[in-house]
Amino acid sequence: MAPRRHRFGLYFDLHARNITGTEVITFLRQLLRHLRGPVVLLWDGGKIHRRHDVQCVLRRHPRLEVHRFPGYAPELNPDELVWNYMKRTGTARRPLAKGQSLQDNIEADMPQIQRNPGLVKSFFRAPYVAYITD
Repeated sequence: MAPRRHRFGLYFDLHARNITGTEVITFLRQLLRHLRGPVVLLWDGGKIHRRHDVQCVLRRHPRLEVHRFPGYAPELNPDELVWNYMKRTGTARRPLAKGQSLQDNIEADMPQIQRNPGLVKSFFRAPYVAYITD
């Protein structure tokens, strides 16, 4: 049996305002440039993910494998576990220094999470999420 490599990564892009299809497409293109092989996307049912221009990009790039959550199911979204972790352990617990924004704290904490593959996998192994079981 040949070993199959599964790489879990946490990729993010922060925006001060609601994003449009343009930002989604830009992010997808960045992922495609950065990653080799199939890219699994876990998406909620948001309108932005169903936009025609976004769907066209998905059709042009079969490496992008989309798995959609039911209509409204934040409890199934590992992303919510990331935010809960940050609230419990870092970002929300640290007071902001003068001139510092919450985004500054998030941008400082996210790379630490990214560098911890075990932690990233734990967000996908939570009992009520359970996207991976090995």
